[in-house]
Amino acid sequence: MSYVIGNVAYIMSKHLSIDILEKTSWNSCIVLSKASLIQINFWKENLGRVNVKSFTSDFSCQSVVYSDASNTGYGGYIVETPFNIAHGMWSECESTKSSTWKELNAVKHILLSMVDILKDKRIKWFSDNQNVVSIVAKGSMKPELQDIALCIFENCLTHNISIDAEWVPRTFNEKADFISRIIDYDDWGVGEQLFTYLDSLWGPHEIDWFANDDNHKLTVFYSRYWTVNSIGIDAFTVNWNGVNGWFVPPVCLVSKVLRYMRQCMAHGTIVLPLWKSASYWPILCPTGEGFIKEVKGCIDLPTNKEYYTPGKGNKSAFKNDLLELPASLIEKVSLLPDLLTESKSSNTVQNYYYGFLRWKKWALSNGISSEFILPAKPIHVALYLACLVQQNHTPSPINQAFYSIRWAHKITSEISPTDSDLVKNILEGAKRRLSVPVKKKEPITPDMLSHMFDKFYCEDNLYNQRSICACLLSYSGFLRVSELLNLKTCDVLFFQSHMSVFIQKSKTDIYRDGDRIIIARTGNKLCPVKNLEKYLEWSNNQTDCDLYLFRNLTKSKDSFTFRKDNKPLSYTRMRELFIEVFTPLKRLIVYFDNNPSPSSRLQTKTFTI
Repeated sequence: MSYVIGNVAYIMSKHLSIDILEKTSWNSCIVLSKASLIQINFWKENLGRVNVKSFTSDFSCQSVVYSDASNTGYGGYIVETPFNIAHGMWSECESTKSSTWKELNAVKHILLSMVDILKDKRIKWFSDNQNVVSIVAKGSMKPELQDIALCIFENCLTHNISIDAEWVPRTFNEKADFISRIIDYDDWGVGEQLFTYLDSLWGPHEIDWFANDDNHKLTVFYSRYWTVNSIGIDAFTVNWNGVNGWFVPPVCLVSKVLRYMRQCMAHGTIVLPLWKSASYWPILCPTGEGFIKEVKGCIDLPTNKEYYTPGKGNKSAFKNDLLELPASLIEKVSLLPDLLTESKSSNTVQNYYYGFLRWKKWALSNGISSEFILPAKPIHVALYLACLVQQNHTPSPINQAFYSIRWAHKITSEISPTDSDLVKNILEGAKRRLSVPVKKKEPITPDMLSHMFDKFYCEDNLYNQRSICACLLSYSGFLRVSELLNLKTCDVLFFQSHMSVFIQKSKTDIYRDGDRIIIARTGNKLCPVKNLEKYLEWSNNQTDCDLYLFRNLTKSKDSFTFRKDNKPLSYTRMRELFIEVFTPLKRLIVYFDNNPSPSSRLQTKTFTI
């Protein structure tokens, strides 16, 4: 049916397929779900109308949208009007969902947020998640994802929107990625009980000028970015005169709000901290003894937490400290996360970060309150590690979980549960139970390199010379595979007595300054300098500065040549080459006494590569 009526054939039949797959036999009786009945009724009412295919199709688009999702929120924008930005934060529960769920929900929220701008248009929608492209077009066999796809489809149908979803590499989606990672530290609100009381004093209020979908107190509200229910963005573009406004602005905007209220001759209720040292206080109380005449009344609000609603952006550490910061320093808080992530290597930070997310997901799924995730209780972490012991066969995942939780607590200056003797002993017990004896490998020796060279060296054979140079360079320079693979021709300088090799980055070079190693010219057959010179000479002068030393080769009739793409060998391929040259040497070496006798013992040794 899709050849005629399009992708609606997939989306509006998925729940029927889901019902079928839940049965184990063709003879099973299928009880249709409510969603399947809705889809059957859809076809009953619309099949005749959609059963048409035009010979000519219009593939042009009238608008282009980019969307993305991160672990903290989602974001997207319209290319033609880049100031039309949609953004939102995930809740504690939503942040533990899969990346596909987040990316698909990002499409839904952005579509609903800017539906009035996008209605009656054909849209080219770019996402860096390939699953989203498929699900938007055809739906999903997972009910949770299918419900989101149906919501997108129904809203497109209602507002005459046509979406052509297309995948784009992450490097081309950087702006949407940046928007999705914005954290609103002022995302908080007044509790419903407190608002009702203030509304009875100075209401009824008509517009909530600074809010979002999670903390708005009135159905009509403006937000910083487009959200699903907001009627507009940037309240400063609207005249506030003539309406009784409700103002709960970010602290850094209080001064601007007060001046704009005076400019518009607006009236309303504003909630702000009692900070007499703040820059906005002289506007309200210039003499320090009383408020200006425009203030008709004031009331001190309670400080108890139950009277306020924490926002999704207030899951950070140092909450109380942030609230007490001067307005001039609030905007500088965003400088801290980037520097914290650079305190260790990017791979280490990434592993610790995802390790902490796994702990968080486990805690929430087992009913542990979010307030005991960071900081965590030792008993909870001990139980978490014990569960990991039951699920794994090596101590590596338990080690990673332990140090991930430790890292998250240390960078937020919280007391870490990993300092508890209970948790430490659980880790030691896990290591003892899951550890296996270490089988140390025999080192490579000069004799093995000599045998390898004699067997594989051949004039003008670029393939074998590549393997020989890789082995000799690694041996003489104590290089790791990652360091070897990142070498370029510009990193090697030849001299009469030696060569200098520049290592751009190394695991032991924590600040990534780079350094040079000196390898002497020995003059014998195993000389790494002489062999590398031959390797470069036989490469048909392909020695541009930016070319990697160890690249893939293409075989012709009688020779090998480098491929045109300038890509280094993969770790897997280099490992295969090492095994290829040393496997013939993996043999039993037998030693006999000079005077053999029945009592002589046969001594054997096995080299393991």
